[in-house]
Amino acid sequence: MRSKILVTGATGFIGRCLVDRLVGQGTYEIKLALRSKAKLPIDILDQCTAIEIGNLDGDTHWEVPLKGVDVVVHLAARAHVLNDRAEDPRQAFLETNFYGTRQLAKIASECGVKRFVYISSIGVNGSQTEIEKPFTELDEPQPHNAYAKSKWEAEQALREISEKSGMEFVIVRPPLVYGKDAPGNFAQLLKL
Repeated sequence: MRSKILVTGATGFIGRCLVDRLVGQGTYEIKLALRSKAKLPIDILDQCTAIEIGNLDGDTHWEVPLKGVDVVVHLAARAHVLNDRAEDPRQAFLETNFYGTRQLAKIASECGVKRFVYISSIGVNGSQTEIEKPFTELDEPQPHNAYAKSKWEAEQALREISEKSGMEFVIVRPPLVYGKDAPGNFAQLLKL
């Protein structure tokens, strides 16, 4: 029997690459939780089960997307807001990145998900390192902006839910991710 994986953020830069890779392997049953199916190529929709969930926040209903799922890979987040027009940017980051993640992890644990992979941010570690001393997993977190703080708070919620439920969790804090069609900071560097 093939493992069932739920991917959030499948229309994002990393999400598109991950889904292409998973589909190419052909060894998983893949579900995608999406705000809208409109941004996905037809060939991906033909090979995955896509479920529209609307906005990601503390009220998102996850029971249907999580049914029968073994692993969640949670990529969806509010990020790369270069000209933020939110009335309260900190609260906007919290709504998606903290409350949305906490809700997903809580329901995932209740639905029997075995592993939760959370893509956080290197920003949780801080904004810079000492010369010739890279960040490590042993460093004390020092999130430096609203985005990084919301990701750190989500990590803590995930740990708490995992401790109570026994659901395994993995936290990945990638640095700048780049490649073809990369958005955000890397796109700005390319323009320079």
